[in-house]
Amino acid sequence: MTSLGNHSRLVMRVNQSNAIDVLCVIVLVAYFLHFALPALGGGFPGHDMMNMYTYWLPGMLKSIRTNICFWRSFHRPGGALYYLPLYHFFGLNPQPYRIAQISILAAAIPVVNRCGKSPPSRFQSFHSFLCNLGIDHYRRSLMN
Repeated sequence: MTSLGNHSRLVMRVNQSNAIDVLCVIVLVAYFLHFALPALGGGFPGHDMMNMYTYWLPGMLKSIRTNICFWRSFHRPGGALYYLPLYHFFGLNPQPYRIAQISILAAAIPVVNRCGKSPPSRFQSFHSFLCNLGIDHYRRSLMN
């Protein structure tokens, strides 16, 4: 009987811990959005226009091919997956680009939280490092 009681207390403690974690992530996302949403009215910084041209010039097919053949010398082929669909659907309206940037950053907050809570392994440490690089890149692009 006592082991069942201990088990139910342990389950209750884990559930409370998960609820606190979820609440903390929600607060972090809300805090981020409080400061990021005013950026929706901003225009394009110079590097966005340069990047759009860099990916627009070779076209979608070559950009897809360079994502598959990543060993070739095309500079940052993954950027085409961001810029070309947005340009195709929204043209040069900067607001959808900002919405996409803010959404990517907001979605990265729970991912980084999950990576930080997991026991470290080589893959998870590398993944966390990549998440932090992505957050830093988009944070800097929002500031420009």
